[in-house]
Amino acid sequence: MREAILSGDLPAGKVFSQVDLAKKLDVGRTPLREALRNLQEEGLIFSQARRIRIAEFSIEDVEQVYVLRLLVETAAIGMTVPDLTPEEIAELWGLLAQMSHYASQHDFERVEIPHRAFHSVLVGKSGPRVSRQTEQLYDYAERYRRSYLSMDQNSSFEVSTAEHEGLYEAAAEKNAPEAIRRLSAHYHRTARSVIAELDEEHVPARLDLARRMADKHAECFGDS
Repeated sequence: MREAILSGDLPAGKVFSQVDLAKKLDVGRTPLREALRNLQEEGLIFSQARRIRIAEFSIEDVEQVYVLRLLVETAAIGMTVPDLTPEEIAELWGLLAQMSHYASQHDFERVEIPHRAFHSVLVGKSGPRVSRQTEQLYDYAERYRRSYLSMDQNSSFEVSTAEHEGLYEAAAEKNAPEAIRRLSAHYHRTARSVIAELDEEHVPARLDLARRMADKHAECFGDS
């Protein structure tokens, strides 16, 4: 069910009964109730009187997601990049090649597999608890990103590909400050693009502040 929400198979704002959901997902009522408790804690659904509403997209939510990504993942990439092995750098190159190939075909579904793995490698040495947090934030962001990319695929793929190439170059050089700055710029642009689709007049002050704070992380890793 979590994957169905993140992928959009269960649309934002849609209301279901528990009976309908159990039938749609082909699961029993007991495991469904357990899943619903977990999803409600994550803020992906709202449940009341046996009715389930899939959480709507909101500016406040997406801004909070990317504030956390900016603050947590820039620190995590700074911890990871200096210790990347030649094998891990080669893995990043292979994942980037896959992403570029699928992006050139505008195949979002296939891009997501190497894309997730690429970001996972970049934070993989920050510790298991931090890595789990970044994976969860990735999932939350993906829900918004999929919606945004479906509106403007061509320009999004081109810009995103260039940004990931820059991330790879910084990682391959083990340049933590540059990797931090590039990740910060990438997340900030993505979040602002999604927010603009929701409300082009909204000024994401917290997001902008988080980017400035994230960029400060570069100074902690021997700015170069």
